[in-house]
Amino acid sequence: MCGFGLAAAGAGAAHAIATHRHAAEEGVILAGAAGTYDPDRLAIGAALDSSAVRLDGIGAGGSGPAALGFAETDVIALGGTEGEILSVAEAAATPAGAEARAARYPAAVAEEMEGFAVAIAASLFGVPLRIVRGASNRAGDRDHAGWRMADALRAVRARIEEPA
Repeated sequence: MCGFGLAAAGAGAAHAIATHRHAAEEGVILAGAAGTYDPDRLAIGAALDSSAVRLDGIGAGGSGPAALGFAETDVIALGGTEGEILSVAEAAATPAGAEARAARYPAAVAEEMEGFAVAIAASLFGVPLRIVRGASNRAGDRDHAGWRMADALRAVRARIEEPA
């Protein structure tokens, strides 16, 4: 368990990797739920093994570290093959907000809140990271009554347990 949100996840992942360094050398898996931008690309209840994680700007004026000159890129490549996941500091509050994000980041399949920070921690320790997220809802849908969290997490578990 690495924590909820970008800050807690980055710190928690770094602590876990440092504490369990020998086990982490084989790689780290970040597993959890996400909100899909397009159910035709990532169906609710299905899982995604991310090919990259991108940070939605959290710096001055909503710019990311690359735009502010603090990093070369706001995207970190991963070993998966099923599309980019977008790390956000705040989940989209409305369908219109999610649509605007999806339009800004057309490669992004879904949004979540921890991946980029965990990817930074993994890269600092030189360990591979795999991000597997299950779509529990459509991004921007804040009504938890319709979320399919159990289905999403079952799909994540199945993906992680698939033979290599």
